[in-house]
Amino acid sequence: MPRLRRNFATVLPLLWGACCVLGFRFPGDEYGLWAFGSVAGAWVFLLAGDISTTLYALPLLALAGMLTMWGAGRALDRLRVPWKLWIPSAVVIGALVVEAMLAGYPDLEQAVEKNGSLAAYLVFGLQVGGYGATLLGMVGVGIWRLLEQGRAPEGT
Repeated sequence: MPRLRRNFATVLPLLWGACCVLGFRFPGDEYGLWAFGSVAGAWVFLLAGDISTTLYALPLLALAGMLTMWGAGRALDRLRVPWKLWIPSAVVIGALVVEAMLAGYPDLEQAVEKNGSLAAYLVFGLQVGGYGATLLGMVGVGIWRLLEQGRAPEGT
């Protein structure tokens, strides 16, 4: 089986873009979960100004966020962050976020009633899990690489 190459610069923007569109389909209460989950692309609104409807906001936000996540993916690739660190981190962080959100309601039925569907929680969890794993990879592996550079070679 071929080894999965580090290509975060391709995978992260595509994954994030898919989650952004899914989040738009399952947005949560008044598009709140979609807005918070899509924060990586929010900088585009500083340039574009007021967008009167969310339908026009989706393509701009998705493209801007994909550009942001491409940059984050390039950083992960340059740091040689392993997928075996990123994937479990994203899953665990996302699951903890979903669990914490659902725990704020007496039962699942009330949670779903508030945000429209369980899918809204799951997509939001995927987005936040991806952000968390990306930050963890950048900071954790970045620090590790810096410490490796500072070590004296063996036998000296």
